[in-house]
Amino acid sequence: MSLRMQGLLLRVLETGEIQKVGADHWSGPVDCRVIAATNRNLLELVEQGTFRQDLYYRLNVIHIDVPPLRNRAEDIPILAAMFLGRLGNPDRPRRFSDDAEKVLSRYRWPGNVRQLENVVHRLAVTTSHEVITVADLPVEIAQEVHAIPVAPREERRRTTADTLHEHLL
Repeated sequence: MSLRMQGLLLRVLETGEIQKVGADHWSGPVDCRVIAATNRNLLELVEQGTFRQDLYYRLNVIHIDVPPLRNRAEDIPILAAMFLGRLGNPDRPRRFSDDAEKVLSRYRWPGNVRQLENVVHRLAVTTSHEVITVADLPVEIAQEVHAIPVAPREERRRTTADTLHEHLL
């Protein structure tokens, strides 16, 4: 986001006023919440002068760190089953074999959850049997799992989201 756009966003966050495209005056106030996400280190960008420090502190109210899917291998079978359930016929449920789940869990998923969802979608379309096996998985996943050693799982640190979730229960 350009520095100019950052300034405009900061103004909206501080005043609640927006200006519609093409308008020559500010519209009435808006009441909204902003949820922002990035895969970049904003503190480094602030130090480099490419991200406004005041906007960083305005946006950084609740910081939730979501580790990449490759660091959450235990979530992969659950997510894959959920995606398959969404795409399948409720009268004829489908599932992954234990071996297929293991292969999916060992893959590094550079495209994160979106890539997993797309792979499951492809499998739902290209296979017709009840149990999806390792032989059904895309070649690039099965090959990479055997070629590249999996990095040890990083311990997940406690986040603000964990605390908030506990208070809701």
